[in-house]
Amino acid sequence: MPSGGDRVFDGLALHDLSCAVLERANRGGTTASFVADAARFIIQRMGCNALELRLQTGSHETRWSARRGTDGGFVVEGLPPISGAVKNSLDEVGKRAMLEADVATGVVHPGAGEAGTTRPDRSTTMASLPFRIGDHDRGLLDLTWPGEKSRRPPALELLQRMAIALGIALASHRAQNALQERVKELTCLYGLARAVGRSERGLAAILGEVVALLPPAWQYPEATRARVVLDDRTYATAGYAEGMPSQAADIIVRGKNRGKVEVIYVDPRPLADEGPFLTEERALIEAVAAELGSLVERRTVEEERAQLQDQLRHADRLATIGQLAAGVAHELNEPLGTILGFAQLCRKQPGLPPQAVADLDKIVAATLHAREVVRKLMLFARGRPPAREKVNLNRVVEEGLFLVESRARRAGIEIHRRAEPDLPEILADPNQLHQVLVNLLVNAIQAMPEGGLLTVETYTEADRVVLAVEDQGIGMPPAVLERIFEPFFTTKEVGEGTGLGLPVVHGIVTSHGGTVRVTSKPRKGSRFEVYLPISGSGGPEGELSS
Repeated sequence: MPSGGDRVFDGLALHDLSCAVLERANRGGTTASFVADAARFIIQRMGCNALELRLQTGSHETRWSARRGTDGGFVVEGLPPISGAVKNSLDEVGKRAMLEADVATGVVHPGAGEAGTTRPDRSTTMASLPFRIGDHDRGLLDLTWPGEKSRRPPALELLQRMAIALGIALASHRAQNALQERVKELTCLYGLARAVGRSERGLAAILGEVVALLPPAWQYPEATRARVVLDDRTYATAGYAEGMPSQAADIIVRGKNRGKVEVIYVDPRPLADEGPFLTEERALIEAVAAELGSLVERRTVEEERAQLQDQLRHADRLATIGQLAAGVAHELNEPLGTILGFAQLCRKQPGLPPQAVADLDKIVAATLHAREVVRKLMLFARGRPPAREKVNLNRVVEEGLFLVESRARRAGIEIHRRAEPDLPEILADPNQLHQVLVNLLVNAIQAMPEGGLLTVETYTEADRVVLAVEDQGIGMPPAVLERIFEPFFTTKEVGEGTGLGLPVVHGIVTSHGGTVRVTSKPRKGSRFEVYLPISGSGGPEGELSS
């Protein structure tokens, strides 16, 4: 169809052009892609050499420019909006309200014109055509023709009708585009619900699946990358890069920020509601972040419930073992006392051969060891309250080290003591604290069969005094570390340990309102820290860390 003036560009031609623009609106894609396609088509069919389109949605403005290139092609680009340009241009062009036909009277005039429009010289002709999109949005279409008579623009009435058609096409495209975006968002939310609903899957697998759901839900999927950051762990799609335009929402769990969901575009995109992002995408990313926060909270509750169940089972097991231990100790005490008494009587008989004396000594030693085991069983089973008095922990350490120094020397172990002077006194049972220290020292010595350094420290921390025993021994793997406070659990050879030392330590410290913290690494040693309150306030149970 030839381009030119209104003698050629009649109503029928305009009808064909309007239908073609509407048909392009039905092809889908983004608003930017539709505007670029429609602008090229309008320039080509109407014979103009430049086009500028401005849209105003509320206070937000967008602006596109299209022109014929020197190579015969077309150049279409998004431009920075000019604040108030649409309103100012409408005031200048119309100077009156919109007509019922949703278009103001346009102006076709030669030469220089309104602000925001550039003409190469006075030989050009421009048409400024305002139009509405729906009830609130409005736009302005500027067309420029060369000044040659053969390229005179169509009549104003035809241009007005064409502007109406463009407004209808934009409204249609926006509605279709919004519907497509909603379908994408609903698909994302459906996939999210399926992912978080699979309770048998690990959290890392779920977060990886959620990250993959995000790019297809955004306006430009091909340029979208996403990531989820949770507790310093990152799950991201390929090609994610820092410093790009982004849209993010925090993951809140129990009022605490645990991470974020973030989406970026890897290359520049036209401005929209929030940078290059849509308002609907803001709502979507916040919904995803809220769902992930709920997921993490549910997993946390499940873990806490499992830990509580383990603690209840452990407490029930301890109660049962305590009852058994009390019965066993009672039954063993009498025969052990009898054996010890008769062995000691026999040992006093004169004229015994040396071998008999040695054998009786072994019987006495074994019986005393058995009685010590029974005593620990009774202590563990009874759980009697400590006899409280003012105790200086430094004095307890001095007495305890005196008992083990010779044994440590024989084992090639050097004892290094660091005591805080003027350590506050605490209310405690000195005999039980002495037992705690000796048990920890003996464990440390047994953990260093090849010798090493044994460090004993006392110091204050907030409202607590701390007793720390650290060795350079064999250490413990996590599986062993989790069970060290279980009665009768031991990794030592038969006859070298009863598995009651650390449970007794734990019981004594807990009865004093304190806590035991253990850190250990295989082949790097262990550190036991006993926290005892100065004020006598209670505390949580023992803490383990590998």
